[in-house]
Amino acid sequence: MTSDNEMVSLIKGAADESQFDIMSVEEMEIIYRQGLRLVKDRPYDEDLLVAVNQFEFEIKKRGGQLPSASEQWRDSISATDEFTIQKRKPERNIFLRIAFGILWFFPIYLATGMLIGAIVGAISGAATHNVDAAYISGREASASFFHQYGILVLLLQIFLTAALSFYGLLPGTGKYKKSEE
Repeated sequence: MTSDNEMVSLIKGAADESQFDIMSVEEMEIIYRQGLRLVKDRPYDEDLLVAVNQFEFEIKKRGGQLPSASEQWRDSISATDEFTIQKRKPERNIFLRIAFGILWFFPIYLATGMLIGAIVGAISGAATHNVDAAYISGREASASFFHQYGILVLLLQIFLTAALSFYGLLPGTGKYKKSEE
């Protein structure tokens, strides 16, 4: 006889791997009853709840009989009126998300620094018709700008990187991994 922890692992594994097509309806009903009993003892195990819901869906799809205790079970864990199968998206570790955010700072720092320097230099050198004089004027204006406003630009770059990372807009900083389905 298997322990409760082993049974939970088996139920979750069978649901994750979608092994329903190799099981008979009677086998799924037995597993479903075991899952109902285990969910009562572990109401906060979301993975188990999703797996049991998947078994319920498959039993209904094949015309099997659900035990009448399922209604009491649903009320006992304050479930919603409508059960839908929701496969949880794999989440990315928070430390990995932070590491990617830090790594993304460097290209953002370089790109925005070059962009701001180019804009300031272009504005400064636009009045000159001589290419060499425009280059020298633009370089000096850009250096002067970063000398005067460098801290503010750095803070804006940090804020931009943090905001883009927080909202998961930069690759690797999103809460959920990209699904390969």
